[in-house]
Amino acid sequence: LTAEELAQELGTSLVDGLSDAHAAERLLRDGPNELDARPKPTLSHLYFMQLTGFVVLLLVCAAVAPIAVHGTWQRGGDGAPILRREWQMGLAIFVIVLINAGIAAWTEHTASGAFEALSKMRSRPPSAWCAAGRRPGWRCGRLCAATSWF
Repeated sequence: LTAEELAQELGTSLVDGLSDAHAAERLLRDGPNELDARPKPTLSHLYFMQLTGFVVLLLVCAAVAPIAVHGTWQRGGDGAPILRREWQMGLAIFVIVLINAGIAAWTEHTASGAFEALSKMRSRPPSAWCAAGRRPGWRCGRLCAATSWF
């Protein structure tokens, strides 16, 4: 598809761009040229998403296996129950998995907050575009589809 064919399909001109009326009509019809913001996931959602990863599920299986195979308590010399080494290993893996998921969820949560703050801080420079043969210097969010870019 050539540029001329695309301009004809979109009802614009490569030389003059859209007329003011046509640009305003498309802006009303299609809305501004911006992406819809998705809701930010909560920290608990991120935590549970970390726990559903493939490697984490493998580690949970590795923690359950020794407990399932050697699922008995060992008695000490005085008859008091003590944890067997297999239980200790399984519980240690569980604790490490839970701590790791918490750290990863917190990191992702703070990173998304930093990205959000950064996107609010940056100002959008005026874009060079052509409507009705002139360049008014509107910002990116005010443009509509089929605007001729330079």
